[in-house]
Amino acid sequence: MFSHQGSPFCKLAREALVELELPHLLHRYSTLETSQRICK
Repeated sequence: MFSHQGSPFCKLAREALVELELPHLLHRYSTLETSQRICK
């Protein structure tokens, strides 16, 4: 799961995955990291 830092929607999705005990990987990123990738 890719999570944007500070997104309330990602938090809800992650809480649901944890509650259902479903295995998942969480990749967090910030707006700055996204901007740096686009500019390269």
